[in-house]
Amino acid sequence: TTDEIRCSATQEQLRGKLQQLRVRAMLMMRALRVAKKELKTIVTHAVTAGNSLNVTLISLKSQLEYLRGNFRKAIKVLNQCAAIPPPSLTYGPSLGVMYYNNLGVIHLGLGKPTVACLYLQKALQETQVAEDPSSTQSGDTLSSRPLYQLSSNVQPELYYNLGVTLLHMNKPDKAFDFLLEVLQVYSMNPRLWLRLAECCIAVHKSGLGEDIASKKSIVQGTVGVGIHRKICLATCVSDHNKKHYDPQSESDAAFPEPTLEFARLCLRNALTLLPENVSTASLTDEQEASGVMPELYPAGPSSPLRGTEVVSLRVSALACSAYVSLCLSDYSTALRHAETLLVAHPKIPGVYKLLGHLYAGEALISLGKVSEAVAHLDPRLVGDLTLSPSAQEAGQSPPFNISNQGWYPGTTATAMQVMRYNLSVAYTVRGELEKANNLLKEVWTESNGNMPAQVIMLAMYIQLRMGHVDVMKNIVKKNILLT
Repeated sequence: TTDEIRCSATQEQLRGKLQQLRVRAMLMMRALRVAKKELKTIVTHAVTAGNSLNVTLISLKSQLEYLRGNFRKAIKVLNQCAAIPPPSLTYGPSLGVMYYNNLGVIHLGLGKPTVACLYLQKALQETQVAEDPSSTQSGDTLSSRPLYQLSSNVQPELYYNLGVTLLHMNKPDKAFDFLLEVLQVYSMNPRLWLRLAECCIAVHKSGLGEDIASKKSIVQGTVGVGIHRKICLATCVSDHNKKHYDPQSESDAAFPEPTLEFARLCLRNALTLLPENVSTASLTDEQEASGVMPELYPAGPSSPLRGTEVVSLRVSALACSAYVSLCLSDYSTALRHAETLLVAHPKIPGVYKLLGHLYAGEALISLGKVSEAVAHLDPRLVGDLTLSPSAQEAGQSPPFNISNQGWYPGTTATAMQVMRYNLSVAYTVRGELEKANNLLKEVWTESNGNMPAQVIMLAMYIQLRMGHVDVMKNIVKKNILLT
């Protein structure tokens, strides 16, 4: 009968909807093999039935390629949406909003944050068009949109994506403003708190590479002329430790400004929200196929976090916490965070191992425990400067093409020089000038003449302490440009 046919068609549509929801769930859990198989079944069924792919299926295919690291293929699939007429307002968010947002996220994965920012701004413009009463025939958006759509607002998600993109564009002050808006909705997201802290750190210290390479800060000025000319040297060449920890100023950190105090508050919240004991074992193909659920942790508006991602976030938050505490001259807290970082996981990335040892060494020197600091500053501790475990070990999709240009140290050789320099500082503080001088000579030889200002200052200090005034003068003549 007609009713039976209509009921059968309704059941078929419902089955298709449930299959799509299953694919979405698999993608959020990063079960990409199962999602690919399920999506292929849905697409094959649609083609066999003579139906064209709708926006949902195209978006799912594009998201699958994005998570697999095939960013250009994801763009190619997503562009198929251009041939589909826009759905009605009752369908959900504007097609333009989803299209431009997805293009922005994919281009960020390609390492093109400027292009990504343009697409995300277009997505925000589309939300304004969709919410404009003049865009409907009746002039009233409330009369033409269902209640479930009125209660959904994609603007926080767009702000989040735009904030992260601006952070990659080295515009941390603007990124901070967008992420702060998201905080009103997703205050339980540890990743959001970490990104806010990174904005504060980037505002505080934006030009680390230039500060390290600059030699102009060594000389404050000159006095006299001719043979009576005297050079006034600076007491330090970096002002990153210009703040001092004050327990009474803890309340100041609650104000939403990109300061180190607010960064400390953000990092404390991030570490509180992150669970400590998590499983980092990835599911096998058989487990995924049988429907075994991985251990997941909510992190809206992003997908739920897996165990490996929780560990990665905790390691990042600990490294940032140690740095912020050092900048605020809270050396005991910095040492605690650095030591916790080094034992956070058996296979923490090489970059964080390096930072953990450097921060622990600096904190111990400031606390007067030079002998303990020397153990952390051994150059043999420097390994491969990887940022994350391999995709195979972590069960993750391939990494984004985010450029590390401007990172310091950026290579293993440079990291070895940094460790030797810091170890030389420790020996100098302990009064072992010969050891310090020999280590600094190694740094000097390997630098190929491009000496950071900190190394030049230390070399001059050591030569003066050893009574080699002529050698010190020679260093000044060769390495400092006087005007």
